[in-house]
Amino acid sequence: MTQSNQPMLEIRQVSKQFGGLDAVKEVNLSINKGEIFALLGGSGCGKTTLLRMLAGFETPSAGAIFIDGEDISQVPPHRRPVNMMFQSYALFPHMTVAQNVAFGLKQEKKHRLSKPEIANKVSELLSLVRMQDFAERKPDQLSGGQRQRVALARSLAKKPKVLLLDEPMGALDKKLRSEMQLEVVDIIEAVGVTCVMVTHDQEEAMTMANRISVMHEGEIMQVGTPSEIYEFPNSRHTAEFIGSVNIFDAEVTQLETHYSGLTCSDFTVPIQVEAGINAPIGAKLAVAVRPEKIIMSRQQPEAMSNWLTGVVEDIAYLGGHSVYYVKLSNGKRVMSVGTNNDRHEQKVTWQDQVYLHWSNTSAVVLYQ
Repeated sequence: MTQSNQPMLEIRQVSKQFGGLDAVKEVNLSINKGEIFALLGGSGCGKTTLLRMLAGFETPSAGAIFIDGEDISQVPPHRRPVNMMFQSYALFPHMTVAQNVAFGLKQEKKHRLSKPEIANKVSELLSLVRMQDFAERKPDQLSGGQRQRVALARSLAKKPKVLLLDEPMGALDKKLRSEMQLEVVDIIEAVGVTCVMVTHDQEEAMTMANRISVMHEGEIMQVGTPSEIYEFPNSRHTAEFIGSVNIFDAEVTQLETHYSGLTCSDFTVPIQVEAGINAPIGAKLAVAVRPEKIIMSRQQPEAMSNWLTGVVEDIAYLGGHSVYYVKLSNGKRVMSVGTNNDRHEQKVTWQDQVYLHWSNTSAVVLYQ
């Protein structure tokens, strides 16, 4: 199901204090119907506190939360059109798979279903998550991925308007986590529910979410699609938090029609970036270059800008690609990534003198 441009969840100027300390600071977000939205950040950034306010487990100190146009800021958790899948899955160990999925439906008082209706609903949900053959098993008879599917089916049983996922892949090993990410996305999109997930795992957020909000110290640093966040970070924090990056402190020296020029003490040649720097000559700022944008060679580039030289100090071989750590004469280390697409290619190795260079369009200017 494709997402709508109509907001399902709106967070307006929401703040939360604990003992005078700001856990969440004036957050504003609008999340569309059918969208999978990730709150991404490190420990203590405020993402879990914000998720708990959406669920009703915490009350905002200021601001309001709207779901489908209704202010639910003071509505208790059990009356909200929201369901939450916890990191631990919280399945009842004494119940079968089918009984776990049916539990919430049996507690429904406003729109009580008959036993046959509950059985049909459970059957539909277990088919959706491909667990229909395990309906009579107990949770301890399931694998981690199977338990996650059951927890997801139970979370979707009452047709919430908003599904909340708390570190959804945190309990799985790396291989299973990678497999389950897209599977969970397929299920959520098939149902069409709006989803907000909290994670500290950038790869998980970029794989599963339509949009990502990067949080730091209770504030929203940047909101965008995975590619926007990665390719066009708006701050040093976002650039460093999402993926690997090389950052150079520089000073603006030229503002030309087709490019902007900068100087940096790490370079013997100027840095050139795309035109449009929003800073005057003499301004101090930073230039970020992702390791995969850097071309490494043994020959000095012909270009008069955007290159430096150093010695290969470390190499991390990761199968499909290798990460090279090049030490400059001033001691700074720069990362470059090279693909391993030829088994017989003569590779750059430790202590080799190399040159690193990139195009004007590969670098991003950071103002904060």
